[in-house]
Amino acid sequence: MIMDAFVRMATRNVAVDNFHSGGCAAEIDIKTGLVISPAGDAKLNYYITSPVTHETIVGRAIPSWEKVKAICEEIAKELYKEGKRYMAFDIAILQNGQPELIEVNLFGGPWMRQLNGCRPHGKYREIKKYL
Repeated sequence: MIMDAFVRMATRNVAVDNFHSGGCAAEIDIKTGLVISPAGDAKLNYYITSPVTHETIVGRAIPSWEKVKAICEEIAKELYKEGKRYMAFDIAILQNGQPELIEVNLFGGPWMRQLNGCRPHGKYREIKKYL
């Protein structure tokens, strides 16, 4: 089960999008692949448009979204067999629009859920059966 999805982006002209290096993140609707929230950074600044490209963030479609999900689900099934129950995937979308796996983190950052539109109780009730 994919619990959450976020797109990360830089806030200034740098080669990394790393959230901890000053980048920001916005929530993606898992079903549609559309960005559904403004982007937030670790200093609690929020962006309606990209600080670098000035393009609107909310409503943007993630290219090859179904392929992105398929990569995550395929790898997750194998890792789950090894007893891994929670994982986070870093996937880049290349210039040709194709997804490329960067890494799998066996302890991803659940705090992005809190930064971006956390509702009371988050998704606990929804994911409880998987824990």
